[in-house]
Amino acid sequence: MTTDKHFWYLSRASGVIAYALFWLAIVFGLLLSTRLCRYFNAAKVFALHQYLSLLAVGFATFHAVILLADNYMNLNIWQVLLPLGFQTDRIGVALGQLGFWFLFISAFSFYLKKHLGQSAWRWLHFLTFLAYMGISIHVFMVGSDSRLLALLLFYAASQTVVFVLIAYRLYALRQVS
Repeated sequence: MTTDKHFWYLSRASGVIAYALFWLAIVFGLLLSTRLCRYFNAAKVFALHQYLSLLAVGFATFHAVILLADNYMNLNIWQVLLPLGFQTDRIGVALGQLGFWFLFISAFSFYLKKHLGQSAWRWLHFLTFLAYMGISIHVFMVGSDSRLLALLLFYAASQTVVFVLIAYRLYALRQVS
C-alpha cells in the first residue's frame, strides 16, 4: 500500500521556513539589543523583528499541525502539542516542541510588555535563546532534510551569525560596566 506523503513534505518545508524566519527574527532582535541597528532604521528593524517572530510561530504551528493529516504517522493533537508525546525521537521532538512554546511565549510577549514592565518582559524575552537552542537541536536530531549539504551550510552559517551576535552583545555589555 502506498501512502500519500504530501502532508509530510508540507511539514518538512514549513519547518525549514519556520526556522529561517525565526533565525531572521533573532538576528533583527540582536541587532536591536547590540545597538548595531544604528546603521539601519531602528523602527523598521523592530517591526521586522516582531513580524518575523509571529510569522515563524505561524509556520511552526503549520509544521506541527499538518502532521495530524498524515495517515502514516497517525498522530493525535496531544502528541503534536505536548513534549514527550511522540513514540519515536522523543528527545529531539520534545526539544522542538519546547522550543516552539518558548518561541510562542516570546513572540506574543510583545503584546504583554506594557503590563509586565520592561524588566520582567526582558527576562521573559530571554526564552528566545532557549527556543533557538531547542529548535536547533531538533533540526539536527529529527529533521529529515538536515543531512542535505545546502541545509547543513545554511544551519551552520545561521547559527554562526547568531553566536557571533550574542558574543558581540556580551562583549558590548562588558565594555559598558
